[in-house]
Amino acid sequence: MMKDGAMDITAIVGARDEELVESIASAIRQTTGGRIRGMRVEAEAESIVVSGITDSYYNKQLVTRVVLEKFSHSTLHNNISVVPPA
Repeated sequence: MMKDGAMDITAIVGARDEELVESIASAIRQTTGGRIRGMRVEAEAESIVVSGITDSYYNKQLVTRVVLEKFSHSTLHNNISVVPPA
């Protein structure tokens, strides 16, 4: 908060980004059954960046579907690495 009761706009935007990131991460975990290891979700301007590791291209595609269906106003950068089981 700034003086005279005015809110600092960067605090508001930061809180929204944090809520957005948690909402996306939660939707991904629910849809994939937690099969994205080391998942990281970032909101950058009008982009969503998701990274992590999974063992199938199907799981990577689920991430794309979840983000684009629920958050279609954003551009997605799906940086999920697919590492098949040995």
